[in-house]
Amino acid sequence: ILQDFTKEQVKEFLEKWFTSIIPEVEDKECGDIAEEKVRESRLCDARIIATELHESIINHEKILRLAVNPLMLTILSLIYQQGKRLPRNRVEFYRECTATIIDTWEQRRTDRQDDKSYIPDLDEVEEILEDAAWRLHTVYEDNVVPSIQFKEWIERLLRDEYDKPK
Repeated sequence: ILQDFTKEQVKEFLEKWFTSIIPEVEDKECGDIAEEKVRESRLCDARIIATELHESIINHEKILRLAVNPLMLTILSLIYQQGKRLPRNRVEFYRECTATIIDTWEQRRTDRQDDKSYIPDLDEVEEILEDAAWRLHTVYEDNVVPSIQFKEWIERLLRDEYDKPK
């Protein structure tokens, strides 16, 4: 079980996240001093973006309750990094999470030309997750399912979805 972040840890995570994704200085022709200035400017920009997102999170209690979870904070960071506004309710948040994860998978697959694995589209993922959520709600009173069982459900749903004739 992952322990929730504190507000300070959320801020630290965001600073490290946005600092880690800044592009490297590629132009070796500009010289060491100019290269260092560009790098410092990009680090400053990353810190500003991290601060903006942190302020947005802490100023919205509903988002903060989600953001203390490391996985949810990672997804919020991806959403913000892609230039999208932060969702204001859970339904919108989870829909945006799904879309962001699929977009990220698709981009990674595009980056690796040799990877021909199938990535479901947003509608397909939503259909599979709706079915899994319904099973979770109807089969388990406390809405907690063993991870092995959940994995089997998802695998069965994927098999059912992709083995049927189109």
